[in-house]
Amino acid sequence: MWLCRVFHRYFVANEESKIHLINLGIPKERIIFSGIPIDPIFKPSPSKIEPKKSLGFDPELPVILISAGALGVSPAEAILESLETLQMPIQIVVVCGKNPQMEEKIRTKASKLSNHTIRIYGFTDSMHKLMDAADLFIGKPGGLTASEAMAMGLPMIIISPIPGQEEFNSDYLLEKGVAIKCNEFTTLAYKVSYLLSHPQKLQQMRKNAFKHSTPKAAYKIVKILLEDELNPPEPVCLSPGQKEHA
Repeated sequence: MWLCRVFHRYFVANEESKIHLINLGIPKERIIFSGIPIDPIFKPSPSKIEPKKSLGFDPELPVILISAGALGVSPAEAILESLETLQMPIQIVVVCGKNPQMEEKIRTKASKLSNHTIRIYGFTDSMHKLMDAADLFIGKPGGLTASEAMAMGLPMIIISPIPGQEEFNSDYLLEKGVAIKCNEFTTLAYKVSYLLSHPQKLQQMRKNAFKHSTPKAAYKIVKILLEDELNPPEPVCLSPGQKEHA
């Protein structure tokens, strides 16, 4: 769907995408593994203590960040119900995005729960601060969200990936050891409890996230484009057969 017939360069999210394009016949030298561009404010603090304190969280307790995405499409109510059964004390943040109806439902649901501290946001421009304070992220594996979480070294629990691209993203994150996946909400609390009870596992996921993150993707792309402006490459034109094959 995103393959162009005429182009100068492709900037791709990972090495596998580059191999895919090469095998479709696209010139190797025109494909750049850059990663997905994100805002440079997604830069982690040395520890979780200060970010938690700055947002008013207890620095001694885990923070679980639940994201419904910018449009607020998420089974967040089911997630809260599952986490309510968790025996260890945690702090929960729910970001509802641009969905006031969901936000109202979540606030109603949260008012009926008592086991954990729950904080609710609508659309926010402080996602980088919330990720910095969080110990674990629960949500869909959108490309931009995943890239931001990886840049922050934030382990993920993947839930309800949308068929197609998010499923591919899910596979990638699982292969790289950045995330685990929860297929049933009945087991979500168990998976959260397991990770929080095994800090070495969580720390390894955090290291994997940093290892496979590309926080300077935007800089890399712009640098190459500016160099191309000085010495423009000839455009590449794919044959119709190549595009159809892709």
